[in-house]
Amino acid sequence: MTREIKFRMIIGKDVSKPATLNQIIMAHAVTNKQFPEDGSVLLSQYTGLKDKNGKEIYEGDILKPNEPFMNNLEVRWFESGFSLMHQNYARHFVDARKMVIIGNIYENPELLKSA
Repeated sequence: MTREIKFRMIIGKDVSKPATLNQIIMAHAVTNKQFPEDGSVLLSQYTGLKDKNGKEIYEGDILKPNEPFMNNLEVRWFESGFSLMHQNYARHFVDARKMVIIGNIYENPELLKSA
């Protein structure tokens, strides 16, 4: 099975994991856009999966599970693949088509705190 390799870019001054200069140069080469050299751009990789509404899921997205008793989960690269994280607990992806993207950790970090 193959998946499309692509990235989402988040540009802002308060990026917690800034992109390296090499990543910014690569992003510029691919998109022909100018990005700040101070590292205030973040690249999130596409997981190859879509949520319940058909929206592409990227690293750093926050998903709301279908089960009412579960906490919101962050999509993160963990060990050898994308996983769903809550605090220090990781689990492999279950059926993402049953979850909904409600935000991302860069623009909506408070969504992980609410359970």
